Amino acid sequence: MVGIAFGVWLCCLLPALAQAGEARMPVLARLDRIKTFAAHFSETVSDPALKTHRHHQGRVWIERPNRFRWVYKTPNAETIVSNGHSLWVYDVALEQVTVHPLSHDLGSTPAMLLAGRRSLSHLFVIHKLGMTGRLAWYRFTPRSPHGTFRRIEVGFQGRTLRVMRLWDRLGEETEIRFSHIRVNAPISSRLFRLQIPSGVAVIGHP
Repeated sequence: MVGIAFGVWLCCLLPALAQAGEARMPVLARLDRIKTFAAHFSETVSDPALKTHRHHQGRVWIERPNRFRWVYKTPNAETIVSNGHSLWVYDVALEQVTVHPLSHDLGSTPAMLLAGRRSLSHLFVIHKLGMTGRLAWYRFTPRSPHGTFRRIEVGFQGRTLRVMRLWDRLGEETEIRFSHIRVNAPISSRLFRLQIPSGVAVIGHP
């Protein structure tokens, strides 16, 4: 499962206002318009070397600045929550919550596509890949060689983000497809607080 990492990277939040030059790029304008994002997701993680595939489903809620809730429902229940300052990860099977401060410098990660406090064109080399079916595809290649991912691709149907694909440096490929999407609709602040059940161990500090 992409789990903690992707929960932080993707959900860390929505774009800051695009730089004037970036606003002319369609993909950056599309990302920039997202202030809140809520959806169901279906995630597939593949390892070509081992010929394995793992499938996960759940829901996600995102709101700027830096607040999100990423819930894996199947096959293993896990909830990742940020209140904008701290990151909480609740593993239901282990009856354990880990918590630590949310990083303010996420570098060249997928989070920057949705959260970006820095200019995306400074962090990524961006290419338009063209249309596949009804989706317009764009590739983001990190300029830094030290990030977790080698490249990220996003697919838009019109102005709506539908698919993200990620290739990490360990050889795994992740595809996340979004459905039941709501953009810029109000989200309850209660979703960005983790209610810890009685008896669950807490490791770490905010």
